[in-house]
This record gives sequence, structure tokens and C-alpha cells, in this order.
Amino acid sequence: HYSGPNRKSNFILAQLRNNTNSLNTSLNRRNLSTLPTCPFCPTKPETTLHYLLFCPKHETPRKLMLASIKPLIEPVFPYWPLYKELALSLASDLKKTF
Repeated sequence: HYSGPNRKSNFILAQLRNNTNSLNTSLNRRNLSTLPTCPFCPTKPETTLHYLLFCPKHETPRKLMLASIKPLIEPVFPYWPLYKELALSLASDLKKTF
């Protein structure tokens, strides 16, 4: 349901989930962009995963976002510190691909 004060944010999140966003892989798939690659990382496709988790251009906002959600995650998932290293390791493996 996309209404109320967060309508725009909800719309953007839906686009990211559905891969119908303005990132180059999505635009290229719809013949709206000539290249699917990231403008900051020319050897990597600009996917949602790359944009949100791996692109160096967005490192500072990503760190701020992760720091802001940490208080929300820890009470629900108290073992987060134990899994953090595993998650970072998996992310590192994914980074090689994305």
C-alpha cells in the first residue's frame, strides 16, 4: 500500500525490489541506456545490490544507514555481532561478482 507521507519512499523501494528503477542495468534492459555498468565502477553492472552495498561512491551514506539501523537490529537479532563477520565475509564474496 503506497499512500501517506512515505509514498515516495515506498515507491522507490518497490522500484528497487522489482528492478524497475533508474539504475543502468534496469534502464539497459528496457533499452533506455546504452550501458548496464556503474558510472563510478565501469567494470561492474549497476544493479540494486551493487548500488546499495558495494559501490564506493555511496560508502559514506551506506555507513550512516547501517549505523542508524543498528539499534533496530540488535534487540530483534541479539546474535548480530556473531553473524556480522559471516555477513561481511559473504558480502566480500558477493563483491567479487557485483
